Amino acid sequence: MHELVSVVVPTRNRPEFVCRAVRSALLQTYLDLEVVVVVDGPDPATVAILEALQDPRIRIVALPENVGGCEARNIGVRNARGHWIALLDDDDEWEPTKTEKQIALAQAEKDDRLVVTSRIKVRFNNLEYVLPASLPHRGEPISEYLLGRPSNVLATSAYLCTKQLLLKVSWKRGLSGLQDYDWILRALAEKGVRLKVVNEPLTIIWKHKSLCVSGSLDWKATLEWGRANRALLSSKAYSYFLARVCMNRAIQQGAGLADLWKLFGEFLRASRLTWRSAMLLVGYSVVPFRFRRLILYSVSKMLKFFRIYRPAFPF
Repeated sequence: MHELVSVVVPTRNRPEFVCRAVRSALLQTYLDLEVVVVVDGPDPATVAILEALQDPRIRIVALPENVGGCEARNIGVRNARGHWIALLDDDDEWEPTKTEKQIALAQAEKDDRLVVTSRIKVRFNNLEYVLPASLPHRGEPISEYLLGRPSNVLATSAYLCTKQLLLKVSWKRGLSGLQDYDWILRALAEKGVRLKVVNEPLTIIWKHKSLCVSGSLDWKATLEWGRANRALLSSKAYSYFLARVCMNRAIQQGAGLADLWKLFGEFLRASRLTWRSAMLLVGYSVVPFRFRRLILYSVSKMLKFFRIYRPAFPF
């Protein structure tokens, strides 16, 4: 049985990017879909280029003022007509069979409480690699899966779930970083909600900057997010979060020695110290990003030379 899928795409001042994203949605092999593009604030260039596509499946919701990406996504969900919602960021795109394969999995499960995602292709300069390197194990806390390894990524542009779930667990308005983590942790904390992953890279993520889970949040705001969401993080996951995200951001943003020492003290007191959290702390505190990126480049080139399947090394 075919059910309408609504693709929700928030955008602002990136007409060329959003056209690429929308075209990839319109070219899906699953035909029963609409594309709801939420233009986040006055942006006549984007509205004009979308209208020029002249496809009746496109619905443009032009907002009179900027509300931020999370609330724009919520508005798109409220305007969607479909039973299922597929989320797509304006600078990403899909493989043609993405929706068809995810809907097939969801319908086979016969459960509206699913969040369906997939592996992704990450394109970064002249590199391409697949994430995540491994899928969650049965019984593994999702917070530990996401934060324990840099390669364990669940991207917004790969999510498909029901409108009902997205209305119940909306995206947090005003959050300028960690949106992916914030939403999926809250969604999977709901009773009966399960995660299913299509074991193929069906979404293409374009990276224009360093891969950083904390987005544009400064390290203090990032730490406050972690403290406020402790109930969603296991003890191990919180230690990974402090080591990999907070300490890394604090160093990158030039935090003073006193602040770094306090942050290290919280890492020792409030988290469960493991060999993995210790390795993450050392790796993200001592090894410069430029060197981590060089490792990524060298390993990817080597695997490409030998034509070996390229796993993820997103340092």
